[in-house]
Amino acid sequence: MGKIIILVGPPNSGKSTWTRNFIISNTNYVKVSRDDFRISFLDRWSTNKKIENVITEIQHCSIKSFLDVGMNVIIDNTHCKMKYIDDIIEKYGNDHDITFKVFDVDSHTLMVRNEYRARIDGKHIPENVMENMIKNFNELKETFDFKDIIH
Repeated sequence: MGKIIILVGPPNSGKSTWTRNFIISNTNYVKVSRDDFRISFLDRWSTNKKIENVITEIQHCSIKSFLDVGMNVIIDNTHCKMKYIDDIIEKYGNDHDITFKVFDVDSHTLMVRNEYRARIDGKHIPENVMENMIKNFNELKETFDFKDIIH
């Protein structure tokens, strides 16, 4: 039985940084990230629904494949909507332990980090998109208790 850590938080909340540091000392974990797939295959962000469906399939194939060979998985996505979390729980919750790592950072800090990232590596998220993701995250925090699923 593998372990899955689902990272939850808006963009720029520290999920990827935490993951890089965690994996250094936990070599039995791998990161699976939709953003990494988008950049690897497209070299850009996508809003095309068909492309996003392909990314979802690649993500699930990767999660399953790593779990099948005995690795644990960190799912480094935003996960600010319940449907994304439900999908992972439905697919993996009966056979694997699932824990949550929540990155709750105030909106001002997130916006400052967004501007910094734009200058450093060009990863700028439009302000209205950031605001929507922050709103979704805050709504999720009110309705979901992030209780671990341990077998």
